[in-house]
Amino acid sequence: MDHARYEEAQRAYEAREWRAAAEAFLSAAGGPGGPGNGECYHLAGNALMKLRKYQHAVTVYQHALRDPDYPRTTIVLANLATAQAALGEYADAVATYGAALADEGYAKRYRLLQGRAGALHSMGRYAEAAGDYHAGGSDPANPDPGRALNNLGLSLTAAGRPAEAIDAFKAAIACATYDGKGKALANLGLAYASLGRHSEAVAAFEASTEGFGHALSEPAREAFEAATAAAGAGQARETVEGRRTGEMPVAAMSTSADAEEAVEIPVIADQEAVSEFFNRTDEEMRSLDREMRRKERAERRSAADPWARAAAVALLVVMIVGGSAAFFFAGYGYPTQRQTVAGMLDSYKAGRSVADFWVAAPAADVTKEMATIPPKFSEASIDRVDRSAFGSKVEITVKLEKGAPLRYRVSLSREGVGWKIVGIDNDWGTGSS
Repeated sequence: MDHARYEEAQRAYEAREWRAAAEAFLSAAGGPGGPGNGECYHLAGNALMKLRKYQHAVTVYQHALRDPDYPRTTIVLANLATAQAALGEYADAVATYGAALADEGYAKRYRLLQGRAGALHSMGRYAEAAGDYHAGGSDPANPDPGRALNNLGLSLTAAGRPAEAIDAFKAAIACATYDGKGKALANLGLAYASLGRHSEAVAAFEASTEGFGHALSEPAREAFEAATAAAGAGQARETVEGRRTGEMPVAAMSTSADAEEAVEIPVIADQEAVSEFFNRTDEEMRSLDREMRRKERAERRSAADPWARAAAVALLVVMIVGGSAAFFFAGYGYPTQRQTVAGMLDSYKAGRSVADFWVAAPAADVTKEMATIPPKFSEASIDRVDRSAFGSKVEITVKLEKGAPLRYRVSLSREGVGWKIVGIDNDWGTGSS
């Protein structure tokens, strides 16, 4: 290996000059099969991937695998499989991911499982893809199982198992670390729509667009419109009228427990939902799917009876109002108390306006309240959130460059379905001496 060229390649790689890095690493390697050149080919392949030169990356990664002394074979295999999948060579990618998974000690096996699942899904092998997504999402090392759960739902949907897919999408939405909740809610809406559960589909689509600002795809938008029409013009008129007046009744905040959880998910709900889902066996999931289908057939039969239909609608309304009211009076909303206070602190530290986080008040009053907190602080943390229906308290700690931490109690008031700040007080009772 040419060490001078290797150092030159490293400098280019760190500077994100991918073309120069790839050329220098290949030059430093000295040719395939040379002793100790596995790292050069590995990093050259990475640079080529950044350039989207997938075919060249495949060749170079294969050269890296010819170095018997290079210890990072599993990572090279994972990257090779990614390049193969990018080229549409899904069968090769599945085989390569399988070779990487033979390394039982690899710390990030969830990545390999999710990568292989994606290739299997692209090949139409949906049941196998679902198995890998399930395994990847349940890996304790996976820092963001929500993505695997959402993709699991897509594979189950494609496999003709929408009832199981609904549970997967719900579990994805319940993952506090997952930032694709809007996408998962849209997918949940499509699953509900495919089963004819129109009211629940509408609720999921509305939570996706209004709660998370997700832009629906064309199929999702069409399903949303169809579900809205099927759910009943009367219910649609009531929701539209509420929006025109600016008043959102409690029941209009959401029309299903799933959408309510998506607005504000307590950590314990996240843990329970994901744990419950992953603890199910495949047979239990299939049994659930059969039970859901049985209920759907029964509902379709009862739809012919207008009295049975009226009773079902009345029960649904009671459940909607009860669930939404419980959610509201428990102190949840969007944006949450935590989001409002964290946004205020971030803006204040950065020197930006904080007016949007406060209730309507004169600027002088906001400035006076904010002056309680020193504008120059190293970091801030949220220690506790005390919720109630119309007022909440958030305890925070502000750490300065020098001196003891300062503690404050932030008061918030309900505004619509979310929260705004009304005051900040020193929390002398918990201050450091």
